[in-house]
Amino acid sequence: MHELSLAINIIEQVSKSALDNSAKKIISIRLLLGPLSGVEEDALQFCFTEACSGSIAEDCALIIEKSPLVIRCQRCKKESEVLPSSLLCPVCNLGDIVVLSGKEFRIIDMEVE
Repeated sequence: MHELSLAINIIEQVSKSALDNSAKKIISIRLLLGPLSGVEEDALQFCFTEACSGSIAEDCALIIEKSPLVIRCQRCKKESEVLPSSLLCPVCNLGDIVVLSGKEFRIIDMEVE
């Protein structure tokens, strides 16, 4: 389960930043997660609590914002929001697409005391 290593890495990054800025506690962390990120949201939420244990982020809330999956068709040049199960252009029904958003996995911000 790579979500545990991701959760640990998130806590390490935000803890360092929080401590460098004289924070005493991390209240919440907001992440941006795309449907093609390869990260399972439920597994990340489950591992997050364990990763926070004993750190400046103990009892911290993990807030996950989801980014849409947006593609651009190379043939008709239309941009469309699609489901991960349908990576075809909804206009011309071809699979010659470029993913514009939906692969994101990043920290947006955190709230500290």
